[in-house]
Amino acid sequence: MNNSKSDQPVPLKRITFKSKGLQSFTNEILDKHQVMEILNISERTLKNLVSQGYLPYSPIGNRYYYLYSDLLRMMQRNRQWGKKPG
Repeated sequence: MNNSKSDQPVPLKRITFKSKGLQSFTNEILDKHQVMEILNISERTLKNLVSQGYLPYSPIGNRYYYLYSDLLRMMQRNRQWGKKPG
């Protein structure tokens, strides 16, 4: 097996809203930790969003990956207008 740099997996970039505008994320690939951080949700909530069909995913090996653009679509589909609760 050749251990050159090209054979090594490329790590996902850490995403923060402080460093980029929202539009620059459109094609970003996210892991579950990044999705949970962006949406400020637990792993259980993320699993519920996926299992209920709200959020599409791509399984690669034993991990799931998500597109930032799908997060935006999910938020837009579920957007509600009206008075704030409480």
